[in-house]
Amino acid sequence: MSRSGLLIGVGLLALATAALGSTEPRTEPSTARGKIAVYDNTRTVVIVSAATGRVVSKIQSDSIAGTGDLSPDGSWIAVETYPNPKGLVVQPLAGGRVRTVARCSANWCPGWPSWDGTGSQLAYQQGPFIYIVFANGLGRTRVIRGETPDWSPGTPEIAFMRDFSDYTGAGKIYVAAIDGHDLRYLARGAYPSFHPSGKRLVFVRGPDIFTVSAAGGTPRRIIRNGFAPVWSPDGRFIAFSRFTTCPKPPAHGVCSGRIFILPASGTGTARPVGPEIGDIGRISWGG
Repeated sequence: MSRSGLLIGVGLLALATAALGSTEPRTEPSTARGKIAVYDNTRTVVIVSAATGRVVSKIQSDSIAGTGDLSPDGSWIAVETYPNPKGLVVQPLAGGRVRTVARCSANWCPGWPSWDGTGSQLAYQQGPFIYIVFANGLGRTRVIRGETPDWSPGTPEIAFMRDFSDYTGAGKIYVAAIDGHDLRYLARGAYPSFHPSGKRLVFVRGPDIFTVSAAGGTPRRIIRNGFAPVWSPDGRFIAFSRFTTCPKPPAHGVCSGRIFILPASGTGTARPVGPEIGDIGRISWGG
């Protein structure tokens, strides 16, 4: 559809700090911590508090072109941008210089960024291949064929998918060493996300969310009716999206959805956080 105020020092992205209160439902604090970023189709990034469920800031800019990812500590964000600049940028949330770390080629633009566990490197997709690069834009290296990479916070591995089908909504999920070696097939599905330990993954298959060991095995369904799952930085929770409002035929348009948080076991009641978002996209969760 590839996760505090943001001050953009060079004018690339315009920041609109959201006042907490008037339109947001009041929710009780939970033990979930950190910030969750979600992307919609209006070139907007919405940042919500995982603890309270309230919006803490929004980024709106004509330069935002797609998905992004919060760094593990929640202090940086990587975002796809187009047309100025044409590529992938990283920027500190507290304000500072924006860096372009990967640029568009003649045929493909970089996208679906994923931070490593230290916040010093990124994996991303460009065309049919996955690349890695340092956060300063140096050391760009092509790794392996695949898409929607997720860099394990706890191990030097990446998870990704191949052969995605729009008809089935799934592909084949693989894990490989960060240098592209030791490739292994895990399961049929899409959009894998590593547990912080690197020992498990969560992914989508059809309308539901599953988890599987990074060593392989039989996937286990843990959430019905959800997509875009990610782990919390401490691995105790899973955030995911769920459509809440769709146009009734014969009307046309996009569905709106919300973010939900659930204990990683999949038990209990999913707690909604943040507002309803039109054509809700990828989620990322930072500390």
